[in-house]
Amino acid sequence: MRRTPRWRHALSALAVLTMSTTVATLVGPQVAQAAPTPIWVVADLVRCRTGVSNPPGARDVVAAIDARIVMPGDLVSPDGATAEFTGCFDPLWGRFKERTRPTPGNHEYKTDRGAAYYDYFGGIAPYYAWTARGWRMYSLNSMCGYHGGCGVGSPMYRWLEADLRAHDRPCEAAYWHHPRWSQGAQGNIERMAPLYALLDRYDVELLFVGNENGVYQRYPALGRRGRPTARGVTEFVVSTGGVTDGAGVVTPNLPAPVVREDGTLGALLLSLAPASWQADFVAEAGSSFTDHAAGRCFEP
Repeated sequence: MRRTPRWRHALSALAVLTMSTTVATLVGPQVAQAAPTPIWVVADLVRCRTGVSNPPGARDVVAAIDARIVMPGDLVSPDGATAEFTGCFDPLWGRFKERTRPTPGNHEYKTDRGAAYYDYFGGIAPYYAWTARGWRMYSLNSMCGYHGGCGVGSPMYRWLEADLRAHDRPCEAAYWHHPRWSQGAQGNIERMAPLYALLDRYDVELLFVGNENGVYQRYPALGRRGRPTARGVTEFVVSTGGVTDGAGVVTPNLPAPVVREDGTLGALLLSLAPASWQADFVAEAGSSFTDHAAGRCFEP
């Protein structure tokens, strides 16, 4: 019997969630509820090698729902050059360009301080914010040495803190390339500690990262010291776009993720509502791996 692709199950779940929210809008008491907004998350997508085709599994998953795509870095490797963007990344992922909300990784900066990345996306800023159905989404840059640092008092830190203060939204998420917490090859990245602590201090609910080539990890809600806390940041490592040479490499540092999967391509499907979130990992066709998490936005 032919197995139903995993992304079809995720689409069905999203349809049920949307339908139930719509019904609540029609028949519920006085307060109308908006349908959830879908957003894809996937990092570490393409490696440009002569004569080698990149696997389309994650691309095919993302193609199933017309939604914005968060890409936390290393869109194309090894050098992030113009020829790699046009010859390798664009043929596979270029059709989604208008709905992509990227941030750069270390491979983008191997050529002229990320010039090809910035040109490809039309002069995009090194870090920026955008909104999705009441959520404030922060694209941050973990290549700290190229834009004034990531520490307390750095330009990006000051910008982020000012924006968090100014908007004071109940639901917020951030993404950058290098994980604060990881048991992949790179381990915990200490230089991201100040920004993570800032997210924790301002009750940002979600963080999405990459850099672990072929590894998916989900962490519990953790405070700035890596200890579980009800109002901590929930980090997802979504290095599942197509580059897989980090799969199976384990760094046994603490804290530990609650879920880990190695070598499975796919993308994380977010369903963002005005006061809550759901996240479902949608694996490439033929894979049986799934993961689901959900939570509510923190009350002020």
